[in-house]
This record gives sequence, C-alpha cells and structure tokens, in this order.
Amino acid sequence: MIVHITATPEFPIDTVKEVVLILNETSGIIDFKISEPLIVPQFSSRHKQMADIGAIESLSFEELFELCNTVRLFKTIPDEDYVVLVTSVKTAKIGLVLLKEGTSLSMA
Repeated sequence: MIVHITATPEFPIDTVKEVVLILNETSGIIDFKISEPLIVPQFSSRHKQMADIGAIESLSFEELFELCNTVRLFKTIPDEDYVVLVTSVKTAKIGLVLLKEGTSLSMA
C-alpha cells in the first residue's frame, strides 16, 4: 500500500517531509511517499477559491476530497494509492473512518 502525503501551498513542506521520515522509520505494508505540493495556479485551475487560500475560512469534506483528486490528477497517482493532504485551513468536523477487510467503522 502506498500513501502519498502532500500539502496545500501555504503549509510548510518541510514539516510534511519530517512526518513522512518518521512514518517510514517503522517497516510494514504501508510505504509513505512525499508528493511535492501543487502550486496555487494548479489548484485554482480546478478550484477557484484556492487562488486566495488565505481568504478561505474552512473546507468541507467534499472540498478536501476534490483537492485530493486534483493532486491525484496533476501528479498522476494511481487509483489504488492513497492521497493525504495536509493543510492549515480549518476543516469541517470529519470523523475518522477505519477500513478492515471490507468492513468500515466510523469514529467521531
């Protein structure tokens, strides 16, 4: 399993790199990879509000999902890989979803 971790343009990529290094210290079935952040024009080409990220008050789950899909598109990340997007923008309350062998558990 491959997890691509990236950030929105305003979030420091060095912090993301440090996290990925720590995550990869433990061997296992998950391989964490750093994906360089998209630049503002790439995000805003598909999401107009991203042109002024400082003006965004919060992002909904749907907006975050679409931003992840934008990263997947520009970086040509395979469908079977996962994308994690780190941002400093406030996000809507999102519960954690765990998947295990086809079963989903939702935690708030």
